[in-house]
Amino acid sequence: MTRHSVLLALVSLITIPILGGTAPQATPPQSARDRGGPDDTLVVPAGTQIKVDVSEENPPHNVARTYTAKVIAPVQAGGTVAIPALSKVTIRVSIGPPHGEVKELIQVMLDSGSYELQTDRVPVPPGSVSEMVFTLVKDLTLKR
Repeated sequence: MTRHSVLLALVSLITIPILGGTAPQATPPQSARDRGGPDDTLVVPAGTQIKVDVSEENPPHNVARTYTAKVIAPVQAGGTVAIPALSKVTIRVSIGPPHGEVKELIQVMLDSGSYELQTDRVPVPPGSVSEMVFTLVKDLTLKR
């Protein structure tokens, strides 16, 4: 072996471990939902469930109306609490065949503002009901 080849062999033995140990690791790209989107927003995807205390004192029957209720359990999106427990929501009550009385969430009030929601319409079972679960039918985009 010549002096030159020995020197190259030593350099490669030293350089390869150093480069291998210090090479930057690639990070997977984040989706717009994970990083909050371009406008620092948070998206709560359609299909997310929202559990609400729907109890009313002396509710009128057979009357279409709206009233304020509160979220029972926090709603998370992408590992972040999007809708905290005790957030106020507006419920719309409608009367219509064949289900009788149905309720749907139409608005949520958060520190960052009020947001219109689109949820399923849930039939109210006979008797006294204090909790109901609503499902978003359209993504909800919130400011952070």
